[in-house]
Amino acid sequence: KIENGAQVTISSGDVYTNNVIHSGDLNISGGNLDIDGNYTASGNVNANISGGTIKVEGNWISSGSGFDPTGGTVEFSGSVAQTISLAAGNNFYDLTINNSNATEKVSAQGSALVVSNHLNIADGIFESASDYHDVTIASGSSLQLTGDITVSGNWTNNGTFTHNNHAVTFDGSTAQSISGITFFYNLTINNSSSEITLNNGIVVLGTLNLTNGIVNQNNLYPLEIRNGATAINASNSSHTYNGGLTKWFNNLNPFTYPVGDGTNYRPITLTSSATNSNNISAAYMFANQNQSSLNSSLSSIETYGWDLQRSTGSDGFTITIPFDASYNISDFN
Repeated sequence: KIENGAQVTISSGDVYTNNVIHSGDLNISGGNLDIDGNYTASGNVNANISGGTIKVEGNWISSGSGFDPTGGTVEFSGSVAQTISLAAGNNFYDLTINNSNATEKVSAQGSALVVSNHLNIADGIFESASDYHDVTIASGSSLQLTGDITVSGNWTNNGTFTHNNHAVTFDGSTAQSISGITFFYNLTINNSSSEITLNNGIVVLGTLNLTNGIVNQNNLYPLEIRNGATAINASNSSHTYNGGLTKWFNNLNPFTYPVGDGTNYRPITLTSSATNSNNISAAYMFANQNQSSLNSSLSSIETYGWDLQRSTGSDGFTITIPFDASYNISDFN
């Protein structure tokens, strides 16, 4: 028990204990604090943690505030179901899920969990709805959403991601990446200043909301919008480029591809003539105009193009190109 006014300091080595009741000062800069049971902080605490690892085999309850490390890792390493209950005013720096049970979960459902640096699901099943920076889902492990989450860093999925119809928002302010084939339900791109690069293909089953930030498909990796899914709010400041975006059609609703060249939004709209299955990808292609080839009857040459590729189906489509003032095309005689 770390009583009010008392201090525990760990800078190296291993410290083993059963349950921890925290109401005083906990200082960790290195080493390991191995808790075989539960961690409980029922009031406000002081946690000066810049390194080291706290391993917990039981449950974590922080109902006050003050657990706000600047470094170090909290690792849930049990072999039975574990729960994380954090009130507002607490967070983890690095959080590792390393639970050996194949069916029971580490659950942060209903918690005000924030992981300021890295969520690493190394083993086991983790369910949560939280704010994260980097997210890693290792092979054989699982992240199951109980609500919407935000990711301000990089996403690496080599395991199983279950969206449960919840949204993932990429809201960083520096370059972000998405690695590992991932099926998102609602996906929001809201990066304030940089690109989000795909290192593998991704699928959107609900809504792709392009609020801010460019999606770079890396000239290799597909972005699929499945049957019934939509894309909204694309603009010069938020669209996809450097690869084909694939839409699955099975109805007569028009779909506007949110594509461009990384600077300019250049949409194209397709409307199917039938309700059969048709999968079509679209990518914007820009060709430099050869103005030196003008003859006396031409005042300007403007070249715009889209690469349309069909992978499934044979039905006809109406193609609409919504030219507007952003194309800088002026009338001439």
